[in-house]
Amino acid sequence: GYDLREADIRDFALDFGGNLLRWQLLRGKADTSTPELYRAWLDAELDKLDAVMPALKKYGVKVAIDLHGGPGTNQDRFLTNQLSWDVPNQNLFVETWEKIARRYKGNPMIYGYDLLNEPVAENYVRGVENPWLAISERLVRVIREVDPDTPIITEPDFANTRPLADRNVIYSPHFYSPHAYTHQGVLGQVRWSYPGVIDGVYWDKEQLRVSMKEVIEFQKKHGVPIFVGEFSVINWAKGGDRYLAD
Repeated sequence: GYDLREADIRDFALDFGGNLLRWQLLRGKADTSTPELYRAWLDAELDKLDAVMPALKKYGVKVAIDLHGGPGTNQDRFLTNQLSWDVPNQNLFVETWEKIARRYKGNPMIYGYDLLNEPVAENYVRGVENPWLAISERLVRVIREVDPDTPIITEPDFANTRPLADRNVIYSPHFYSPHAYTHQGVLGQVRWSYPGVIDGVYWDKEQLRVSMKEVIEFQKKHGVPIFVGEFSVINWAKGGDRYLAD
């Protein structure tokens, strides 16, 4: 939830066996329309993380810092970030990660820096073959000038990318396939069960593996670590426990 207490972290760690928390820097309803407001929002969010860090350390829960709302990005209802290509916002993006890296370098509780939640770059800039790759390469350079060791997490389009030129990058897909099943009642009617035929395709563990093919092949080809930063199913979906287990 949005108001983590030590008791919540204890339950997460001891009752559920959790050892990693993806800490979302969420804009929510905050006004971040100017660089000054964005910087103020960022500082306030990092202060919130610092406030719970002692409890996280007490129970052995590491943190992946996830920039869930970037400077100048447009977000859809699922908080996917449509990238901004204008120079001031790019510079503020770089400044943001330089600030975070300076603040947390050498902190053993930080699992990694998740550069941006679900970046979307298609059809918004001309003359750049892979805009997210170009931006992330710049972010990696500035982070490494400050912090040479903390892993960097990126969420690329696995079908249209290559590994970043850094020894310590983690590649992160999100997984909700098939959306008609995992988001039923949010997107469309409540009608599907798992395993079973969903929108004309029989979904089971093998079909889940098929749908992760691009990620699996990328990992095997390049020998890089994979971190599935998000996956779930709506709690009223029939067979949801089996889906999560698979």
